[in-house]
Amino acid sequence: MKRRFLALGLALLMLAGLFAGCQEEPVSTEAPTTQAPVTTAPTVPATTEEPEPDWAALYAEAAAALEAAPDRTLTLTVTEERTVGGDTLTETSKRTARYQGMDTDAPVIHVSETIKYGAFNAGFEQTWADGTRYAKVKNAKYYSREKLDDFLATQLPAVLLHPENYGSVTGAEGVLTFAEPLAAETWAMPEDGELIDAAASAVLTDGALTAADYEITFDFGGSRVHTVYHAEFTPAVEEDLSALVPANPKGYESLDSVEAALLLYRGRMALENAKVVSLETYANYYSAASAVILVRTDENRAYETEDSTCYSQEVQAVWVELQDQSTSAETYKAKLLGNVLTEQINDEEETAEELSESDRKHLATGFAAEIQGAKLDCFPNYGDLVDAKLYDLGDYWLVEFSLTDAFAETLKEELNWTIYGDGQLLTGYATDYRTTKAEGFVAVEKYTWLPTSLNLDYQGVYTIEGQNAQVQMITNTAIRLYDPDTYEAITEEPLPDTEPEQKPTPVFYEVTGADGQKLYLFGTIHVGDDRTAYLPQAVYDAFDSADALAVEFDTDAFTDLLAEDEELKQQVAEAYVYTDGTTIGNHVDSELYEAAVYLMKAAGEYTTQTEQYKPFVWSEIIDNFYLSQGRRLTSSKGVDNRLMARAREQEKEIRNVESGEFQIGMLAGYSDQVQEMMLGQSVAASRNEALRSTYRLYELWCEGDEAALIERVAAMSEEERAEIDEDELAIYDEYHQKMEVERNAAMAEVAEGYLESGETVFFAVGLAHLLGEGGLVEALRAAGYTVTLIR
Repeated sequence: MKRRFLALGLALLMLAGLFAGCQEEPVSTEAPTTQAPVTTAPTVPATTEEPEPDWAALYAEAAAALEAAPDRTLTLTVTEERTVGGDTLTETSKRTARYQGMDTDAPVIHVSETIKYGAFNAGFEQTWADGTRYAKVKNAKYYSREKLDDFLATQLPAVLLHPENYGSVTGAEGVLTFAEPLAAETWAMPEDGELIDAAASAVLTDGALTAADYEITFDFGGSRVHTVYHAEFTPAVEEDLSALVPANPKGYESLDSVEAALLLYRGRMALENAKVVSLETYANYYSAASAVILVRTDENRAYETEDSTCYSQEVQAVWVELQDQSTSAETYKAKLLGNVLTEQINDEEETAEELSESDRKHLATGFAAEIQGAKLDCFPNYGDLVDAKLYDLGDYWLVEFSLTDAFAETLKEELNWTIYGDGQLLTGYATDYRTTKAEGFVAVEKYTWLPTSLNLDYQGVYTIEGQNAQVQMITNTAIRLYDPDTYEAITEEPLPDTEPEQKPTPVFYEVTGADGQKLYLFGTIHVGDDRTAYLPQAVYDAFDSADALAVEFDTDAFTDLLAEDEELKQQVAEAYVYTDGTTIGNHVDSELYEAAVYLMKAAGEYTTQTEQYKPFVWSEIIDNFYLSQGRRLTSSKGVDNRLMARAREQEKEIRNVESGEFQIGMLAGYSDQVQEMMLGQSVAASRNEALRSTYRLYELWCEGDEAALIERVAAMSEEERAEIDEDELAIYDEYHQKMEVERNAAMAEVAEGYLESGETVFFAVGLAHLLGEGGLVEALRAAGYTVTLIR
């Protein structure tokens, strides 16, 4: 269009020149010159531009035709990169899905898929027909009854791209470009995922949809997922798919859910490839033949990266002789850091040995093999199931299963090895043996396939001298993969910090009195990352000049005290555990209890012992589990821990603003209604929501926007209170009174005491206690002190 305007402008200039030539000229005395003949340019007929096609409408027509096609084939190649805890996990897969007779009462669908994950190449094959889903995973075969819609919900849709999810759809020569993403394709991202970017294209050949590409990046549950899809569509299916349907299910194991078996296998692949691993197993072993119970805790950790490789193992075993109720305990600890091996047996002094490079490599190989065995020896594989059920927990899948006799034999040997040091010892004395129970569950993260827990419940009976001798093994393992806290759990030091591009500027106050008293008031947040190691210099100057550090509660010192003080142990037990014979299920709504049990199972924290814990303890466990799954912010890099570490380096006194007795009394003082509310909030919030909320608060803390922080930590507004019924409001007010109002008043009193003492104290407590109505800043100003925000 610009060229046409330019041509018109040039033509007007030429006409202006001709008009100027027709004006009267001055008389010349020179001889006239001969002029060239004037020629007229031929007239060029005007052209009409073709209107731009409505590409979105053309695509919609082709997509509708594909979706309605009775026979179609989708060939899909997928590359998925999941960034988890700083590591990138890459998975590639190729899937061919063939649909036949979709317009009839007897459709047949066949799906074959190959997945490459690290060193694994896994092949799956599935066929759906007549309400039954058949699956093959290597040499394992399963089937389950399943409605067509339920099966289709586990597959990708026939049409991948939807124009309404994009701001523009353009095309050229049959290639359509979908740009300006407004929303994610629903099949590609979980509902509460956070879309970062997306782009798509499609190919129309003679009006038919023949290919599509989709690329998406989103955040979900602390992980970033980047996936590239390439799909090709063929309308016809060359062979008769009914020939692939088994004539009968002979040779196929019946499962409640075939999807559960496939998910379990993917979880095992992810576990085997993981290099940053923390396994905490709590186990009970019982053998009637020896009248003994063994309670054992195993912790196996590996941190294998390009920058650092270290391992640790810790075993604590308590033996109970049932005949006389006598007990004995054993412990073993070992870790390999660099080329130094440290070991400790029972209460003996810890030994440290510096190894040669060859010995270090040999020992590292041994540690790695031990931990690999701890990961996989009792983790069910694709062929180990005789039944499986799948539960959708929102952020996790929970697979409950029963195990084959062959796997039960593995568990029996594990039990006997642990108790007797010989997997076949009782077999030599027994005339018969039968397994009476072999089941368990595994929880797997959505969109990363990383398992988070494994539970096994095995029971069997030997016949020895005509008498039944029962054996039992119950193990519960919390699995933490790619968790940066693993490094500190091994080394007892946080991961080294990297200087951030943007350093934090948190709110920080100087409090002064009329007589020159001074106190520094600093709002903390109990988790952090590298940025908490780079506070403003003014904060460090104030800290270094202070006589003492006051923190909300020194948990490390309290833990040490708890190990020595039996009376304090009893107080904590009474605060955390029901001692009247009831369990948590007697104190909360049945639906809430059931939902909380599933989440405790996903966290790897559910045992018969945790049934005795009070609801606020369950709430705390679930909240901390969610936070650990983010793998971004850790308590070791929380501001409180950073400040206490600096105080210890300077040999500066650390004081508790709140005593251990106060903390215990507060927890024990919660009513059943408040505790039920706390647990309900933890269960109702998804992991993604919980992490998002924590991340937002942390970023606000780093930015130090006082007004925004006050708004963020404010108590419930009058408008919000008006929307809640009186009973719920009373419960909230009880919680708020104990958690905020009473604690803030007590903290203000402690701060005033420091001010009047003549000492300069660096007073560091949780941010929510400083700001807003009733906070320390407001309380100290009301008491006549000058409180100045320092920048």
